[in-house]
Amino acid sequence: DLRAQGESTPGLHDQPTFGYRELIEVDLPRVLAAVRTRFPGSRPYLFGHSLGGQIALLHAAAAAAEQRHGTADGGIAGVCVIGTGTVYWKAFGFRRWAEALYSIQTIGLVAQVRGYWPGGMLIGGAMPGRVMTDWARHSRTSRYRPHGTTRDYDRLLAELDLPVLAISLDDDRLGPKSNVDFLCRRMPRARLDRWHITAAAGVAHRDHFAWTKDAAVIGPAVAAWIRDRRRPE
Repeated sequence: DLRAQGESTPGLHDQPTFGYRELIEVDLPRVLAAVRTRFPGSRPYLFGHSLGGQIALLHAAAAAAEQRHGTADGGIAGVCVIGTGTVYWKAFGFRRWAEALYSIQTIGLVAQVRGYWPGGMLIGGAMPGRVMTDWARHSRTSRYRPHGTTRDYDRLLAELDLPVLAISLDDDRLGPKSNVDFLCRRMPRARLDRWHITAAAGVAHRDHFAWTKDAAVIGPAVAAWIRDRRRPE
C-alpha cells in the first residue's frame, strides 16, 4: 500500500503532508532496500496500478539513469503498469476535455485548501493533499514536476530504456487507452510492450479497479512477460 493508504501507517492525518516526491524518492527506495535484503543480488520488476504505476515508472527512470552513470547498485529489471496513463487533460478524448479539466483541477484546489482530498468526485477515497496538487499540476501541463524535487523526471522518462509492459482496459474511464498511449509516447527508448485488454482476452472485469477479480488471467500473462518477454495477447 502507498503511504497513508490501506494498511500503511501512519494514517493520512497523522503525518506531515507529502507528495509524489516522497513516494518516489523516499518510500519506494526503502521498499526496494527491504526486498534486496531479503533477496540479495536480485533485480526486481516493479508492478504498479494507476498512481502506483506512475510512481514505479518515475522511480525506475531515475534508477536507470543512476545505473548508467555508475552511481547506484542493483537497479530495476523492468516495469509493468496497469490502468496507468497520464492525466493530462488533452490526453482524454475530445468529449471529455471539459470534464477532465473541471474535475481534476477541482480536486487539486480542494486538496490545496483543505490539506487533503476527502474523497468523492473521480476519486472515492481520501488522498494526501500534496499528492493531489502534484497530480493536478501534471494534468494541467502534462509534465512531472513534483513539489520539492531536484530531478527532471520528464527527461529521465524520455531516457528510460528498460522493458516496460503497459496494460490498459477497455472499460477504464480513469486510465483509458488514449491516456496510456500518451504516457507510452513519453518513453521513446523503453523496450515497450502494449496490452489493451478487451473481452477477447478472457477478462470479464475491465474497469479501473475491478480487474483484480480477473487476476487469475492477468497474473500469469504478466508472469510470462517477465519470464519470457512474451507479449500478452
